[in-house]
Amino acid sequence: MRDSAVVVTKLFHSVEGDPADAGLALERISRCVEASLGRLGLERLPLYMTHRPDPSTRVADTLAELERQVTHGAVGAYGARNIGADELSAALDASNRLGLNGFGWVQNSYNQLECDDARGVLSICV
Repeated sequence: MRDSAVVVTKLFHSVEGDPADAGLALERISRCVEASLGRLGLERLPLYMTHRPDPSTRVADTLAELERQVTHGAVGAYGARNIGADELSAALDASNRLGLNGFGWVQNSYNQLECDDARGVLSICV
């Protein structure tokens, strides 16, 4: 059954409970990919996603490091969670400018309380 499962894991907050260890900085992405591979007992993370945008790290830097992880075979594809329409547009612009694949999917909440921004994200995804 393990061979037919697709593993999706995400990155932002510390898995060890250290509030200072958070975000999407380049060195942190690299460290967290390696840690996730070890914890999950995998050679490759099929789907990897950012849990939320990191205002202290340029999105272009985050995308470049995620792309590097794909190129090196540690990650299959990457996506985003909890991302707004403006943030997604900026990420797509950066991906296009840098010639990167960019976010392959978005996993956001969609309900009546959050539908305005969700509609913007959905229209971008379309």
